[in-house]
Amino acid sequence: MKKRVVDYKQMNELLEIIASDQTKEVKATLMDNICNYDNIINSINYYKCYNAEVPKKLEKIYEVYQKFLEEGLLFHYSTTYNCDLNELKERLKHLEEIYNTFISTDSDYNKAMVFLKYYNNINTFKKSYNNIIRRGYNDSKLSKYKKLIGNYPFILSTLENLEEKGILKDVAYVLKYDVYNTYYDYAKFVINYYLNFPNSSKRIFLDTIGIDEETFVFCQNVVKELNVDLYNEFINKKHFNQKRLFYIYKRKLNYIANGLETGITEDGKVFDTLEFIKQLPFKFDANFLAKLKNFMSTYTPNIYNPIIKYVYENNLNYLTDTKLLDIDKLLNTKEIVKGKEISEEDKKIIIEYLRRREIPLMLKTYVIARDQYLNGELVMPEEEPRKIVNQALTLIPSQVKK
Repeated sequence: MKKRVVDYKQMNELLEIIASDQTKEVKATLMDNICNYDNIINSINYYKCYNAEVPKKLEKIYEVYQKFLEEGLLFHYSTTYNCDLNELKERLKHLEEIYNTFISTDSDYNKAMVFLKYYNNINTFKKSYNNIIRRGYNDSKLSKYKKLIGNYPFILSTLENLEEKGILKDVAYVLKYDVYNTYYDYAKFVINYYLNFPNSSKRIFLDTIGIDEETFVFCQNVVKELNVDLYNEFINKKHFNQKRLFYIYKRKLNYIANGLETGITEDGKVFDTLEFIKQLPFKFDANFLAKLKNFMSTYTPNIYNPIIKYVYENNLNYLTDTKLLDIDKLLNTKEIVKGKEISEEDKKIIIEYLRRREIPLMLKTYVIARDQYLNGELVMPEEEPRKIVNQALTLIPSQVKK
């Protein structure tokens, strides 16, 4: 579930409540109805991630929330239950549906179906409810669910009984193959596309066809179960690509090392941090440095030191967020850096700059490009012809369990 960020309209509503003549207890309740303490923390962190100034309004609101929390007038759900209020309600709603099904006259098959709609196995279920069961029974704020929480042992016993009978396993198997059959044509298309894809990079393949790693693995599993010959072809191509990528990785790293030494690219342009990120042989995420070190220490030790040194000198080793940014949210978020507000038009220029350089729009790359822009160092590359892949297929829903 996405963490909500407080907007300016909500900030004004909260400030009106704070300035009113109502009692602290009433204020706390009204404020919590608009957004809870976790939302305030998420909002502050959101601004800090962009190296942007936190709005004064939000700072004042945070101080009041903090005070009410210390006085016991507010509740910090994420600390108590390791999830925010909305997610807590969602879990309890699922638990209630499971419980009502378990006490009904439904068949064991239907009971297993309801459970597997939300959880893959009993261990996942236990982890999801561990803190809720341990702390929720005596929590007055969850009094509505006290009876439900008290019936957790019955729910767990029923699940263990279904597992002992092998019903959970059987139903999970049927559900899996129902899903596999439903998406077989899609999975077959994806694997065939991979077999005929000219580039060895899985990252480029996924970007080109427009799917994520999770969906690609799902397609592999479908084909593995329903078309052994096609799956064997896939494995052979995968092994071939891995060997080919080894040489591509070495070439990319030598290109980076040469750029760091000379300060220019092969076509005479400035070799900067964004070019470094673009040429990395590994996806620029929280794990890229470990992969880079492992590969270079074994296969390219002669250029290990300058490249790793550059990573640390430019703070590329600390990635707070590597998800692609939501452009609409970015454009509509007020952003102030060193006293200057970054306008929507400024942001569009920065976004277009990254697009033309074929660099992913994530927090780190955006901040680097933004700082270049503010310092007058951003030079817009000429527009390149854009490659368009016709992809008229429906993507596999994220809720499909593997």
